[in-house]
Amino acid sequence: MGQHKNERILNKRMHLAFYTGGTIGWSVVLSILLYLCIVLLLGLLVYREMATSDVWTGLLLFLVSLLSALALARSLVTLRQNQTFWRSHKQQQNEINLLRMLVNPLVDVLDKARLHEEATRQLSTILGYDAVVLLTLEEPGEGASSAQSLLVHAVSSTSTPLSWRSREPNKLTSICQAGEETTINWHIQRVAQFDTWMRQQRVSLITFFPLLYHGKKLGALGVARCSGSALSMSEASLLRLYAEQLATFLEYARLYEEAHERQVFAQALANIATRLNAAAIELGEMNQLICDEGGHALDADYTIFYLPDEKREKLVPLTCWDKEQERVAPSTIWPELSVQEPDGQTFFDLQARLVHLERADAVSVCKLSPTRSDVSPPDKAACGSVQKGVLRNALWQCGVNSAILVPMMAEGEPIGLLVFARRQSAGRQRRAFSVFDLPHAQDFSEQAAVAFTNARLYERLRNAHRRLQELDQMKDQFMMTASHELRTPLTAVQGYIELVVQYGDVLPPEERADFLEKARRGCDELTMLLSNVMDASRLERDVIIRPALLKRVSVSEAFESVTLMIEPNLTREKRELHVQVADDLSVQADPMRLRQVLLNVCVNALKYSEPGTPLYLSASVYQAPGAVVSIDVTDRGKGIAPEDQELVFQRFYRLEGDVNSPVRGSGLGLYISRRLIEAMGGKIWITSSGIPGEGSTFTIQLPMA
Repeated sequence: MGQHKNERILNKRMHLAFYTGGTIGWSVVLSILLYLCIVLLLGLLVYREMATSDVWTGLLLFLVSLLSALALARSLVTLRQNQTFWRSHKQQQNEINLLRMLVNPLVDVLDKARLHEEATRQLSTILGYDAVVLLTLEEPGEGASSAQSLLVHAVSSTSTPLSWRSREPNKLTSICQAGEETTINWHIQRVAQFDTWMRQQRVSLITFFPLLYHGKKLGALGVARCSGSALSMSEASLLRLYAEQLATFLEYARLYEEAHERQVFAQALANIATRLNAAAIELGEMNQLICDEGGHALDADYTIFYLPDEKREKLVPLTCWDKEQERVAPSTIWPELSVQEPDGQTFFDLQARLVHLERADAVSVCKLSPTRSDVSPPDKAACGSVQKGVLRNALWQCGVNSAILVPMMAEGEPIGLLVFARRQSAGRQRRAFSVFDLPHAQDFSEQAAVAFTNARLYERLRNAHRRLQELDQMKDQFMMTASHELRTPLTAVQGYIELVVQYGDVLPPEERADFLEKARRGCDELTMLLSNVMDASRLERDVIIRPALLKRVSVSEAFESVTLMIEPNLTREKRELHVQVADDLSVQADPMRLRQVLLNVCVNALKYSEPGTPLYLSASVYQAPGAVVSIDVTDRGKGIAPEDQELVFQRFYRLEGDVNSPVRGSGLGLYISRRLIEAMGGKIWITSSGIPGEGSTFTIQLPMA
């Protein structure tokens, strides 16, 4: 069947020369007949003259006939030469036409993968070869070693086209690097995948033609037939011309691909720069933009943007980009990185790192040369094999064969880590990242760092502006609340004093003493409000507690002092006070400020709990890295919701925002308490479920004395 196919293709190739060859044959026959008639005519003329004339006349005629015969012979030789030249010319024309038929479909093909497919398909369908192999050498540095990798595209008449990449030096690589025409009787050359393919096609004799572009070795083109017959001279000549044209197209496709990559990269940088000039940009939008544009700029399948945590011990995936899905949630695929892992250490290396995942248990790593302008293929000093970490395991599971890790720098400090990854496509052999991609990754990282820093500064500025607006609103609310809170005790003081002045002579001594006591409590409340305002103002400027004021303070004595101050409230509201503290328990604190904090917290607990509910004071030792004392103040009020537990320590913040609320206060007590406790080297926080009746527990933690 294959022989009949070859005969049909050869008949089609010679159809163009059939008419021309037949025309030349008839022309030769007519010329011979014409000259034969002339010879006969001259012969008869000589015979007649010799029979009727003298010797000299006959001799003259004989010489004329001889000259005519020589002229005839010369004409026949010339005709033979012209015929040979004509056939050679027509053969060249046929080869040119056939070459044009082969080359024309390749002229407008600039995609390298499609060019490989079309170039091999043309030889298989038009010239009828049973096996066609296109070998192309890729630039050094595509793999983890300095050797050139080889891309193989094979087409046959009986199976689908195949493509694969070979990274190890072998017989095919040697053929390409030799740059010479060679015919090989292929049996077993230890090129596993190619050996298998050759056996499947049942071919053994294969001829390779070099692909050379101005002396540059691009690869080789191999053809074979199942019959094992050698190529004819005309076939070899045609394939040499085809290989020359194909080498030119391959070089043009490579240059176009590089130009296209540079254009895409420049466009990505332009997009980032355009967003930099935007009047306002969200930080989250900028984070996603960095991943999107980075993926397009470096033609990556995955882009991951890592940021360090507060302690800079881990790198957390913030956003990522997937070429197929466009956007995915980072936490679903990509893991957190410890800065102790090899991948995490790139965050502090200040250099882009190239990673090739070649085996399931190890990867090859290359770093960017410090001299960016002189990028060369990696050598043994720059590359090494390391065990895979969590990120590389995730990349390997996604089919990634190469990745670039590049830190983002701002003012000489690392602020993030970008990961660009390419995977091995099942339908197409994609080029892996090489050291020549590292400068592009570094350039994009620098531009992205500027964009990210600007967006982060803008977000901080916007948050600060929003916070100032909130503070302005709180101050306005504080002024209204303060005026109300100051007016309430002043009114009480004024009222009781007026009663004593007007009716002092007739009032019983007990009632008069009660009026004066209530007036005194109003003055104390007014004094506390003014003290809180003054303390808040001083805390804004500096810390009002100096180390010299810190001393050993008995917790039980501090409890007794506070109990005396809140005892009238406890008696009036019929509350029970439960105190649990060891007599010898002491803390390192400022005595006056500690009593102020405890009073603020206790008064706050009484305000936000119903009369008749108990109040609990307790203290215990907690063994931390250093011994500390935890003081708990617990009520059975309505509690504080978890989302409000940090807000209550802010200036001017009140759970009861209405000025007409029965719960009075300036919104400064807990803010002052936190600042004072922190100034004494301690902490204060709230524990509450926010469920009414379960109440809240304020915990004060101070160093043990």
